[in-house]
Order: sequence, then C-alpha cells, then structure tokens
Amino acid sequence: MSDPMQPQNEASSLQGLSIDPDSEHFDNLSSISASGNVAFFDFDHTLITHESLGIFLKMLVGQWGFYKACAKAALATIPAYFPNSTLDKRTIFKESLLKNCLQGVSLDLARTAADFLEPELTWNNELLQDIATHIGNGDTVIIATGALDAYIHKILYDVPHHGVLCTELETEDGHYTGKMSGAGNCVRDVKKQRVQEYIANYGPFTEVYGYGNAPSDLPMMSVCTHKKIV
Repeated sequence: MSDPMQPQNEASSLQGLSIDPDSEHFDNLSSISASGNVAFFDFDHTLITHESLGIFLKMLVGQWGFYKACAKAALATIPAYFPNSTLDKRTIFKESLLKNCLQGVSLDLARTAADFLEPELTWNNELLQDIATHIGNGDTVIIATGALDAYIHKILYDVPHHGVLCTELETEDGHYTGKMSGAGNCVRDVKKQRVQEYIANYGPFTEVYGYGNAPSDLPMMSVCTHKKIV
C-alpha cells in the first residue's frame, strides 16, 4: 500500500495515543487533520472480519496453552455471575487470560509473534477503502480498538492512520507483567471515554465519523456525528 502522506516525527508526544517507538510509518503522522474532520475505526470485526487476540496468544503459548488459559479465565469470571454483582465478566476474562498467557513474556518474543499474525488476518476491503477515502479528504484517521499494543502497531504498519487508541500492557525489564496499564481495556465505555478525550484534546472537529460493530462499539458511536455499523 503506497504512503499517501509523509511521516512526521512529532507523534511520540501526542497525548492519549499509543505510539510504537519502533515505528516510523503511518502512526507517526500529524494528529491534526487538514479538513477539520476525524474518523475513528474499530479493528476486530471491523477492519478485520474476526478477533485477533486469540490468534496472537496461540502463537505465544500454543493452542493447548491458550485453551488452558481460557479455562482458568472462565473460572475467574464466576463471581461476576453472583446476584447483585457489578463485575464485568468480559473484562475479568481478558485480565485473567492476559495474565496466564503474557506474564513474563519478552517484548521481543511478542514482536516475533506479531510478525506471524498478519498473514492470518482477513481484512475488510470496504473499510480499508473508507480509510483511504478519509485520508484522501485530509481527515484524521484514528484506530480505536481493544486489541493489544503488543501487536496492533505492527499489524497496522501498512494501513494509513494517524494514531492508535488501544489496550496497553504493563512492561518491566523488557517483559510483560500480564497486566493492562492504567488506561484499562479499550472497549465499550472505556473506548468511548478515550475517544471523547481525544476529541477534547485535539478538537473541535467539524465532523466525527465512527466505524465499528454492534453492540461493542455503540458507546463510541454515540459521540460520532456519522456512524457506520459493520
């Protein structure tokens, strides 16, 4: 895919964005659009037609290791089913899954797994064309996703965009701790909050476009003036 814009070097200071320090490609573009518009794109079940996390984790721990981690994560969600519980079973499941699969894994190993992940993905060509249209119109394109920073930058290397809002992982001495960072799981209401923060920090924008799937991205869509449900 050809580069429609020249990369900038200012992205590492962009507030609220997840920036891959090894990347000098599309997510190092300026975060401010020429048109005054911004478009937010979900990744899983939007830009690609399926989930990416399970494929990535299987590459790290193997299929059997992944299924064992899923079983442990399912057990961890039991308190969420108690009467009057306010716990989010989906977030508990993901927290446990990440701990069992990523704790102690080196960043280098995760980058290698990310290299092998890209050929396993099925892209939604219609949505890729939507991105190209926004870029051609001078709009800012932000990928807003629950996918992990451990692989999402690598996967998006050839996709034109200006920044990424994603689930970021804690690291220590070149290894993952298995915990999500303070920003938390970038899905549903958390994703909506981060999109609102982006708009507040870099707006106002004339038009706000949202691309995602239902029901997960409906909270994000609620702050967009134009919506496309995949």
